[in-house]
Amino acid sequence: GGESDGSRNNVRPPTTIPAEFRSKAMSKRRAAGLLGRPNPDSGVEWLNQCIKDGTITCESLSRQFHVFDSRQFPEEAQGKLRSNS
Repeated sequence: GGESDGSRNNVRPPTTIPAEFRSKAMSKRRAAGLLGRPNPDSGVEWLNQCIKDGTITCESLSRQFHVFDSRQFPEEAQGKLRSNS
């Protein structure tokens, strides 16, 4: 049964972040902080809303780790988005 092939149940957009703009994997809490939302709870709530409405691009690797488009982060956060920071 090739059921996992072409299954329409879990429609998820393909990865849209070009390799050179992918952030390192991080929690939504950390991403919200880097986006200027230091309050963890309201920051994550705000971030989820932005992801939902398409303002912020996010690829979830797991429940804890997500990859973001570094172009959507402020200048001062850029250094913290790469794996070698």
